[in-house]
Amino acid sequence: MKKIILVHWRNVKLPEKINYMENIEEEAFENIECYMTVPLTHLLLARETFPKFIRLVAPDCIEFDENNEYCSGITIRNLLDIQIKTVILGSAERIFDMNETQNIISQKLICCYKNKLKVILYLINTKEEYETDMEAYNLLVQLTKYFSTLQQNLWNEITVIYEPEWFFIQDYSYFELRLKNKVAYIKKALDIYLITAKIIFSGRLNYIFIKKMLEKKIVDGYLYHGEPFDDDFMNIIRFMNKM
Repeated sequence: MKKIILVHWRNVKLPEKINYMENIEEEAFENIECYMTVPLTHLLLARETFPKFIRLVAPDCIEFDENNEYCSGITIRNLLDIQIKTVILGSAERIFDMNETQNIISQKLICCYKNKLKVILYLINTKEEYETDMEAYNLLVQLTKYFSTLQQNLWNEITVIYEPEWFFIQDYSYFELRLKNKVAYIKKALDIYLITAKIIFSGRLNYIFIKKMLEKKIVDGYLYHGEPFDDDFMNIIRFMNKM
């Protein structure tokens, strides 16, 4: 099974990105599913110019009306028209900075399901609870709230990003234990709704630990925090591709 890597395009200018893509090594992605979020203003051009093995993702900026049919910035129909079939939901920016509620995220999930869009769902712990013993339980409750309004078998698979608040790890054995526990809770919660979860994790981690988590199949992929496609990103791509 291919490993997953997700990367967010943030600061690199479009002409520089296109020039880089012309020389990208396709063979480096042979065993990897690479997803890249792209600013809405560049989605169409990216779809026309980027290689097909880069799966483009709409960022978490969809805002539906009360009927859950369209968003104010770009409609789902627009995304489908330009063959963008994956969106991000549940990001920390939307939750903490824009007060997006679990109910709103659940409504977005329903709308994406109905339009056959693939969702990559963030699971973000609140700052008050991320270091408590209730963290794993809270994840289960959060997922239950997201999916309890959905019909059974509406979707059979989802990709979930588990992004803990601690980015700089000192005790890797402790982090591995916590990560394994959280992943188990996530899969248990989704299993209730007959949904298979692919888990992407994040953190400022060394390559050896990432390799260990992927080889043990504790997780299915990694969220890269740098900029695509710098040298460090391509190094981790080559590293994961050889596993």
